[in-house]
Amino acid sequence: MESLLRWGLTHSDPQGPPPSVQPGQKIDPGIIDVILGKPDAVQMKENLAVATDESRSLDDRLTALDNFEMLIESIDNANNLTPLKMWDTLIAIQNNSKAQQEYLSRDPLPAVLSVLSSPDAVASPQTRAKALYTISGATKHNAEAVRKLESLGGWDVLKNALKDSSIQVRRKAAFLLTTLLLQDVPKHVDSLPAPSSNTSDLRGIANRTSSSTYTAGLQTSLFPDDTPFPETTTSGEVRAAFKQHDVVRVDGDLDFEEKVVRCLLTYLDSDDGELGNEEKAMLRRLITGRSEREGRERWGADEREYAALEKAAQ
Repeated sequence: MESLLRWGLTHSDPQGPPPSVQPGQKIDPGIIDVILGKPDAVQMKENLAVATDESRSLDDRLTALDNFEMLIESIDNANNLTPLKMWDTLIAIQNNSKAQQEYLSRDPLPAVLSVLSSPDAVASPQTRAKALYTISGATKHNAEAVRKLESLGGWDVLKNALKDSSIQVRRKAAFLLTTLLLQDVPKHVDSLPAPSSNTSDLRGIANRTSSSTYTAGLQTSLFPDDTPFPETTTSGEVRAAFKQHDVVRVDGDLDFEEKVVRCLLTYLDSDDGELGNEEKAMLRRLITGRSEREGRERWGADEREYAALEKAAQ
């Protein structure tokens, strides 16, 4: 913009009449782009074209991908990936229900899980960490993706990620598992509050319950002209997978250990949260040899949480 201003001052006559556009005269679109900036859709196309151009340098392609990522942080731009026909080029996703469904319709999880389970010679630790980021964006608040993860053996892949050679990958895997547990709703609605006249509260209740009858009733009576509620709750399926696959493991890294213990506490904080034999043995190893005070300080646990860990390890 500053260079454009200098050019205008250099090529103008301060004593002459102001410049004018004659009727029918076309304005150079390049000048408009310089003044107003290119539309986001154009920038998305240009950056994706550079990112996929193997003749360009790696730095240029990575910069283009960074620029593209910043553009699709906008929900409107992310939702434009479909009309712009960009999905087939990408294996990345935001936690956006519409984008999630478009993404899952292309069956990308097998490729992403393959990247996550690859050795260093095939995929770097940074690439494996990005695969975890992709799985996170696809599975959070999305029951269909969680079921797909189960059918593909994805829980075993995540379990192995907790033993990855890279501590960065291990930490991200533990954080992802904790997040999925926090968003997992038990398969009962007895504890849900009674319906109120507050529309936003009712929509929140419907999104948290696994009862299709309850959800459909709220949808029909309160939002007859609205779109159906998306299936945003995983209805206890994450906890069921934890129990079936004995998911959680731990090693000597303190930060990783804290994340795993927090993951266990999240899992235990439900009516049916029971550890498998392998997880119990791991937890006993963590608890044995240190006082309650040391354990609580090490893991940031309060008295109630530490008691829950002791009970679960028995």
